[in-house]
Parts: sequence; structure tokens; C-alpha cells
Amino acid sequence: MSLVSWLKLFNGLGNFDINKINANKWVDNTVTKLHHMEVMCRPKISVNPRKLIIDTDPGVDDALALILAYACPEVEVELITTVAGNVPLKTANRNVRRLLGFVGPKRPPQVAYGADRPLAGTLTIATDIHGEDGLGGVADSYYQDQSLFPTARIKASSDAPQAIIDCINNNNGQITLVALGPLTNVARAIQRAPKTLHKLERLIIMGGAIHVSGNVTPSAEFNMFVDPEAARIVLAADIKTTLIPLDVTQKVKLSNQMVSRCPNSRTKVAVERLIRSINRRCCGISMHDPLALATAIDSSLVSTKEMYVGVESSGKHTRGTTLGKTSAWTGAQTRISVALDVDADRCLNFFTSRVLSKKN
Repeated sequence: MSLVSWLKLFNGLGNFDINKINANKWVDNTVTKLHHMEVMCRPKISVNPRKLIIDTDPGVDDALALILAYACPEVEVELITTVAGNVPLKTANRNVRRLLGFVGPKRPPQVAYGADRPLAGTLTIATDIHGEDGLGGVADSYYQDQSLFPTARIKASSDAPQAIIDCINNNNGQITLVALGPLTNVARAIQRAPKTLHKLERLIIMGGAIHVSGNVTPSAEFNMFVDPEAARIVLAADIKTTLIPLDVTQKVKLSNQMVSRCPNSRTKVAVERLIRSINRRCCGISMHDPLALATAIDSSLVSTKEMYVGVESSGKHTRGTTLGKTSAWTGAQTRISVALDVDADRCLNFFTSRVLSKKN
């Protein structure tokens, strides 16, 4: 490739006139910028890592988020709770055990199984997207003659809402709750102990669609559609909340090509197989849940706006629709932070540099 072609390829890294530019100086500056981006995305070792509760319905992108969490020294997962959503609860429970078997954490988290249905209505699942096993059909895959996702032997309670309450109290509120699925467990915890949930450092929710179309109906995102009654309770609870909606998650896409360029490893094989079935239908998997998890570590990955967000729960065609406004309105009286823009390249580098950069 000629130097001029190379400059055109990387035009987005700086404004310049090809006819006037000092090429050597520009290359030096570009390399510096790329190095700076890589350094910015390196894990920051913390003496006191941020503690997390992860509420999940795994789910391919949930699986990627959990793998990311255990690749980040900045956080420590205290509790994982399951909820029916992408898959039925029994499958979600099994997938958490499989993912813990894959990760093999030195300090296993507490695990609690949660709601098997929404607060009202019937459960909608997404096995057409995530596969019957919830992991893209690869739960029984092997790597070097060993199971890629061996089922971890863990003791789990069967009361996720109480486990959330106890975990917050045990950590004196110094903990962040990342909700990756329908908000049923979180809503039930709020109903039991609203003052306890108010202690949270922050609640990060993957869900909703503010200025973009939904991914289940023309206006509704999946998690909100599955349990809008729970979402209404949670968004009205006056907890420090950041919403990570489709407005940003659909801008961050992980393709097969991006993964193939990473060093060969057991983790690379797992990620390739997890995303393979989804990427057959599109140009890259939207990193819904990994972005929410990454935001718990580095909030600067997204740009937020304070909004009052309500959820429609009764409309025949609008169930699960999220409506946001910058001032209070009849459908929402509590203000939350809503992510409306994202640095997609940084987010992808954040994921790949932690999860896929090592030959392990």
C-alpha cells in the first residue's frame, strides 16, 4: 500500500492536506495517538476494586459481559443472580454455572437463582437469537479435547432479590448493580427493601430505546418488553441509575474479523463460537451487555444526559416502549442518566485488549 493510500485509510485520525503534510511527522503523531488509545484501555490495577452484583439472563452477549468482568482487575464480582429473559430460568442457571466453569475464578462469587417469569403476563424469550442453549449452540463445545464450558459445581440460593439486598447490606452500599436482563429481580428487591437499594453506588441497566427503534417491536427493546411493570418500579425508585439503551449498544459491534485478528487462545475460540451464529445473520454482534459492564468500570466510554424515563406497560403495540424527556412528566418523575452517545472504537478496544489480547 502506498503512503498516500495509507494516509487516506487513516484520515479519521487527524485532519490534514495530503499535498502539504510532512508524512514522517504525521506518521509519528498517528502512532502516538494509537499508543495513547491502547494505554487508555489497559486495565487499571486498583488496591480496592469496585464490587459488582451482576443480574443476568445468559444469553450470548451476557456471556461476553461475564467473561469481560473476570478479565478486569478493576472490579470484583460479589454476586451473580439469574433471571428469565433471553432463555428460561433453568437454562440461565445452567449457563451461569457453565460460564463460571469456563472462567474458573480464583474467588467464586455467590450465586442466586431468581425470577422465572415477569411480574405480570407471560414470559417472552429470545432463543431464536441466542440458540436453544442460550450460548449460540456451543455450550457443549470442546477445546484441545476438554470441554470449553464445563459446568461449575456451585452452591446457589433460590432467592435472588434477597441475595441482592443482603449483598448490598454486607458491603455497606459500596457496590454497583449491573442489570443485564429483565428487571424482575431488581424490582422485587426494591419492593422488599427500598431503603437498601437506595444505598447502591450505582445501578447500571442495559435496556430501552430512547431515540432509536426497538429490537422486539418498532418501539420496544427486549429487556423492557419482557417485564415493563418491573422496569417502571425500578426507574421510579430514585436510585442513582445509568441507562444503557440501544441508542449506544447498537453502535458497538464485534465482528468475526475483529476476533480473528487477535492472538490464538482458548478465550478466542470461546468468543468466536459464541458470536458465530449471530454474526451469520448480521455484520457484527451488538455488544449490549458488554457495554453496560464496561461502563461500570469506565463511565467515560459513554456520554450521558439527565432524563426522566418512563415505560409503557399496557399498550397493545407499545408495551415496553421507553419514553424520555429532559423535564418531569406524568410518566416519569425521577431523573436518571441516559447514555446517548458512545466511543465505539474505544469500547471495542476495551473488550479486545482485556479479553482477547492474551494467549491463554
